[in-house]
Amino acid sequence: MTQIESDRDSSDGLDQESTRSEGRRSFLKIAASVLMSAVGLVLALPFLKSLITPPKLRKTQYSPVGKLDTFPTGQPVEPRYNTQAQDAFYNEKVSHSVWVVKHSDGSVTVFSPVCPHLGCHFQWNASAHQFQCPCHASTFSLDGKVLGGPAPRPLDVLPHRVENNTLYVRWVDYAPGIKKKVAV
Repeated sequence: MTQIESDRDSSDGLDQESTRSEGRRSFLKIAASVLMSAVGLVLALPFLKSLITPPKLRKTQYSPVGKLDTFPTGQPVEPRYNTQAQDAFYNEKVSHSVWVVKHSDGSVTVFSPVCPHLGCHFQWNASAHQFQCPCHASTFSLDGKVLGGPAPRPLDVLPHRVENNTLYVRWVDYAPGIKKKVAV
């Protein structure tokens, strides 16, 4: 074998090895690209779902607040109660207070303690016979109507029901600062 034939044979071997090496590199590039694309898609799915579907409101259930016959007639009472709140996959025990007004006919009104102006917690002033917000001086009558101040709407009434002399309330957060009562 001459030197030229020997060089040709060795260069063919190098060409075959470099072709195999390029083939492996191409395969690894494609495999890595496919794997990274799959991981990116899995990570993007929750984000894409949030863009497509409307947000779900926080779920709460009706919770017992107290026995109906323990509430005085015509006098607001602020009981505290605990409830379970579910937000996506997260469940938590939450404590709330509400304003309960028992009327002479036995019916009940349950107010959220959050002022509809900017979200401060209001109190009952027994001597003035009105609810008063300490933040911006909004005042409300016993039936929740605005008597004065910057509040844009009456007090928010919470969903409630009475079963077997027990008052049950479902907590709802409402957007403050707007005329319309909108759950958030």
